[in-house]
Amino acid sequence: MLSLVILLLSSGCVILCSQYEQEYVLIDTSMTWNNAQTYCRENHIDLATIRNRDDMTKLAKTPSDGVSSAWIGLKKNGVASWQWSVGETQTSDGLVNYTNWASSPDSSHDCGGMRDDGKWLSAPCGNLNPFVCQEDKGSSKMYVVLEAMSWRQARAHCQLNYGDLVSVMNVIENQAVQQIAGNFPPTFFWIGVFKDEWKCVSQEAHRECENEVKFNR
Repeated sequence: MLSLVILLLSSGCVILCSQYEQEYVLIDTSMTWNNAQTYCRENHIDLATIRNRDDMTKLAKTPSDGVSSAWIGLKKNGVASWQWSVGETQTSDGLVNYTNWASSPDSSHDCGGMRDDGKWLSAPCGNLNPFVCQEDKGSSKMYVVLEAMSWRQARAHCQLNYGDLVSVMNVIENQAVQQIAGNFPPTFFWIGVFKDEWKCVSQEAHRECENEVKFNR
Protein backbone atom coordinates (compact mmCIF):
# COMPACT_ATOMS: atom_id res chain seq x y z
CA MET A 1 0.00 0.00 0.00
CA LEU A 2 1.36 3.39 -0.98
CA SER A 3 1.53 5.92 1.84
CA LEU A 4 1.93 9.56 0.86
CA VAL A 5 2.12 12.49 3.24
CA ILE A 6 0.52 15.91 3.09
CA LEU A 7 2.09 18.57 5.31
CA LEU A 8 -0.55 20.97 6.55
CA LEU A 9 0.13 24.68 6.63
CA SER A 10 -1.30 25.10 10.12
CA SER A 11 -1.74 23.02 13.23
CA GLY A 12 -4.79 21.31 14.65
CA CYS A 13 -5.21 18.69 11.95
CA VAL A 14 -6.03 15.05 12.26
CA ILE A 15 -4.31 12.05 10.71
CA LEU A 16 -6.47 10.38 8.08
CA CYS A 17 -5.56 7.08 6.44
CA SER A 18 -7.41 5.51 3.54
CA GLN A 19 -7.67 1.79 2.92
CA TYR A 20 -7.73 2.23 -0.82
CA GLU A 21 -4.99 2.30 -3.45
CA GLN A 22 -3.48 5.58 -2.24
CA GLU A 23 -3.19 6.45 1.42
CA TYR A 24 -2.79 10.08 2.42
CA VAL A 25 -1.59 10.99 5.91
CA LEU A 26 -2.14 14.49 7.31
CA ILE A 27 0.76 15.63 9.50
CA ASP A 28 0.06 18.10 12.33
CA THR A 29 3.10 20.26 11.58
CA SER A 30 3.65 23.69 10.04
CA MET A 31 6.72 23.83 7.75
CA THR A 32 8.14 25.43 4.64
CA TRP A 33 7.71 23.45 1.43
CA ASN A 34 11.38 22.35 1.37
CA ASN A 35 11.29 21.22 4.99
CA ALA A 36 8.04 19.39 4.34
CA GLN A 37 9.60 17.53 1.43
CA THR A 38 12.61 16.53 3.53
CA TYR A 39 10.38 15.35 6.38
CA CYS A 40 8.25 13.23 4.08
CA ARG A 41 11.21 11.60 2.39
CA GLU A 42 12.88 10.82 5.70
CA ASN A 43 9.79 9.49 7.47
CA HIS A 44 7.47 8.22 4.74
CA ILE A 45 7.81 8.21 0.94
CA ASP A 46 7.39 11.74 -0.37
CA LEU A 47 5.04 14.69 -0.54
CA ALA A 48 1.72 13.65 -2.04
CA THR A 49 1.07 13.81 -5.75
CA ILE A 50 -2.33 14.14 -7.37
CA ARG A 51 -2.63 11.76 -10.30
CA ASN A 52 -6.04 12.77 -11.58
CA ARG A 53 -9.26 14.62 -10.79
CA ASP A 54 -10.55 11.72 -8.70
CA ASP A 55 -7.56 12.04 -6.37
CA MET A 56 -8.10 15.79 -6.09
CA THR A 57 -11.79 15.33 -5.35
CA LYS A 58 -11.02 12.75 -2.67
CA LEU A 59 -8.52 15.04 -1.00
CA ALA A 60 -10.77 18.08 -1.24
CA LYS A 61 -13.46 16.17 0.68
CA THR A 62 -11.08 15.01 3.39
CA PRO A 63 -12.15 16.23 6.86
CA SER A 64 -9.44 18.57 8.11
CA ASP A 65 -10.62 20.25 11.33
CA GLY A 66 -10.82 23.67 9.69
CA VAL A 67 -7.44 23.54 7.91
CA SER A 68 -7.91 25.03 4.46
CA SER A 69 -4.83 23.96 2.48
CA ALA A 70 -1.73 21.76 2.45
CA TRP A 71 1.59 21.40 0.68
CA ILE A 72 1.99 18.62 -1.89
CA GLY A 73 4.73 17.60 -4.30
CA LEU A 74 4.85 20.37 -6.88
CA LYS A 75 7.04 23.46 -7.19
CA LYS A 76 8.32 25.92 -9.76
CA ASN A 77 11.63 24.88 -11.30
CA GLY A 78 12.33 28.37 -12.65
CA VAL A 79 12.42 27.15 -16.26
CA ALA A 80 9.26 27.43 -18.32
CA SER A 81 8.96 24.49 -20.71
CA TRP A 82 6.36 23.50 -23.27
CA GLN A 83 4.33 20.50 -22.21
CA TRP A 84 1.30 18.48 -23.25
CA SER A 85 -1.92 18.79 -21.28
CA VAL A 86 -2.56 15.06 -21.68
CA GLY A 87 0.36 14.40 -19.33
CA GLU A 88 2.70 11.44 -19.58
CA THR A 89 4.46 11.14 -22.94
CA GLN A 90 7.60 9.50 -24.20
CA THR A 91 9.52 11.70 -21.75
CA SER A 92 7.25 10.46 -18.92
CA ASP A 93 6.48 13.96 -17.66
CA GLY A 94 4.61 15.58 -20.52
CA LEU A 95 7.48 17.60 -21.99
CA VAL A 96 7.23 18.41 -25.69
CA ASN A 97 9.81 16.71 -27.92
CA TYR A 98 8.39 17.05 -31.43
CA THR A 99 7.44 20.60 -32.41
CA ASN A 100 6.32 22.34 -35.59
CA TRP A 101 6.44 26.02 -34.66
CA ALA A 102 5.97 28.49 -37.50
CA SER A 103 8.32 30.79 -35.57
CA SER A 104 9.84 30.88 -32.11
CA PRO A 105 7.06 31.07 -29.49
CA ASP A 106 6.47 34.48 -27.95
CA SER A 107 7.94 34.49 -24.44
CA SER A 108 4.79 36.16 -23.11
CA HIS A 109 2.51 33.42 -24.45
CA ASP A 110 1.74 30.28 -22.45
CA CYS A 111 -0.55 28.35 -24.80
CA GLY A 112 -0.31 27.09 -28.35
CA GLY A 113 -2.39 26.08 -31.33
CA MET A 114 -2.17 24.90 -34.91
CA ARG A 115 -2.81 26.84 -38.10
CA ASP A 116 -4.60 25.27 -41.04
CA ASP A 117 -1.20 24.67 -42.69
CA GLY A 118 -0.09 22.47 -39.76
CA LYS A 119 2.30 25.01 -38.27
CA TRP A 120 2.04 25.90 -34.59
CA LEU A 121 1.73 29.36 -33.10
CA SER A 122 1.89 30.49 -29.49
CA ALA A 123 -0.91 32.71 -28.20
CA PRO A 124 -2.22 34.22 -24.95
CA CYS A 125 -4.22 31.54 -23.13
CA GLY A 126 -7.19 33.86 -22.75
CA ASN A 127 -7.71 34.25 -26.50
CA LEU A 128 -10.90 32.66 -27.79
CA ASN A 129 -10.36 30.03 -30.48
CA PRO A 130 -11.93 26.79 -31.73
CA PHE A 131 -10.04 23.65 -30.72
CA VAL A 132 -9.39 19.97 -31.36
CA CYS A 133 -10.17 17.28 -28.78
CA GLN A 134 -8.85 13.72 -28.71
CA GLU A 135 -10.30 10.65 -26.99
CA ASP A 136 -6.97 9.26 -25.82
CA LYS A 137 -3.31 10.09 -26.31
CA GLY A 138 -2.33 8.85 -29.77
CA SER A 139 -5.95 8.03 -30.66
CA SER A 140 -7.16 8.64 -34.20
CA LYS A 141 -10.53 9.75 -32.80
CA MET A 142 -10.40 13.53 -32.85
CA TYR A 143 -13.18 16.09 -32.66
CA VAL A 144 -13.15 19.67 -33.89
CA VAL A 145 -15.13 22.07 -31.70
CA LEU A 146 -15.95 25.30 -33.51
CA GLU A 147 -17.17 27.20 -30.46
CA ALA A 148 -14.44 29.69 -29.54
CA MET A 149 -13.09 29.31 -26.00
CA SER A 150 -9.99 30.19 -24.02
CA TRP A 151 -7.34 27.46 -23.85
CA ARG A 152 -8.35 26.42 -20.32
CA GLN A 153 -12.04 26.43 -21.19
CA ALA A 154 -11.26 24.35 -24.27
CA ARG A 155 -9.31 21.84 -22.23
CA ALA A 156 -12.09 21.56 -19.65
CA HIS A 157 -14.61 20.98 -22.45
CA CYS A 158 -12.45 18.25 -23.97
CA GLN A 159 -11.93 16.55 -20.61
CA LEU A 160 -15.64 16.60 -19.86
CA ASN A 161 -16.81 15.30 -23.22
CA TYR A 162 -13.92 13.42 -24.83
CA GLY A 163 -10.50 13.00 -23.26
CA ASP A 164 -8.27 16.07 -23.54
CA LEU A 165 -7.01 18.60 -26.04
CA VAL A 166 -5.22 16.84 -28.86
CA SER A 167 -1.53 16.06 -28.40
CA VAL A 168 0.89 15.89 -31.33
CA MET A 169 3.88 13.61 -30.76
CA ASN A 170 5.31 13.30 -34.29
CA VAL A 171 4.97 14.49 -37.87
CA ILE A 172 2.38 11.82 -38.72
CA GLU A 173 0.10 12.93 -35.88
CA ASN A 174 0.65 16.56 -36.91
CA GLN A 175 -0.50 15.77 -40.43
CA ALA A 176 -3.56 13.93 -39.09
CA VAL A 177 -4.63 16.90 -36.96
CA GLN A 178 -4.00 19.29 -39.84
CA GLN A 179 -6.12 17.18 -42.17
CA ILE A 180 -9.06 17.06 -39.77
CA ALA A 181 -8.92 20.73 -38.75
CA GLY A 182 -8.40 21.79 -42.36
CA ASN A 183 -11.94 20.71 -43.20
CA PHE A 184 -13.33 23.68 -41.27
CA PRO A 185 -13.24 27.45 -41.93
CA PRO A 186 -11.20 28.66 -38.91
CA THR A 187 -7.49 29.03 -39.60
CA PHE A 188 -6.27 28.48 -36.01
CA PHE A 189 -7.20 25.86 -33.40
CA TRP A 190 -6.06 25.28 -29.85
CA ILE A 191 -4.13 22.06 -29.28
CA GLY A 192 -2.90 20.66 -25.97
CA VAL A 193 0.48 22.38 -25.87
CA PHE A 194 1.14 24.87 -23.07
CA LYS A 195 4.09 26.41 -21.24
CA ASP A 196 4.58 25.69 -17.57
CA GLU A 197 7.35 26.16 -15.01
CA TRP A 198 5.73 23.93 -12.40
CA LYS A 199 7.41 20.59 -11.82
CA CYS A 200 6.22 17.51 -9.96
CA VAL A 201 9.08 16.52 -7.67
CA SER A 202 7.77 13.39 -5.98
CA GLN A 203 9.12 10.02 -7.03
CA GLU A 204 5.52 9.13 -7.83
CA ALA A 205 4.89 12.35 -9.74
CA HIS A 206 2.28 12.71 -12.46
CA ARG A 207 1.32 15.69 -14.58
CA GLU A 208 -2.06 16.13 -12.91
CA CYS A 209 -1.08 17.87 -9.72
CA GLU A 210 -1.22 21.21 -7.93
CA ASN A 211 1.04 23.01 -5.45
CA GLU A 212 -1.60 23.00 -2.73
CA VAL A 213 -4.68 20.96 -2.08
CA LYS A 214 -7.75 22.81 -0.82
CA PHE A 215 -9.99 21.19 1.77
CA ASN A 216 -13.72 21.71 2.27
CA ARG A 217 -14.40 23.34 5.63
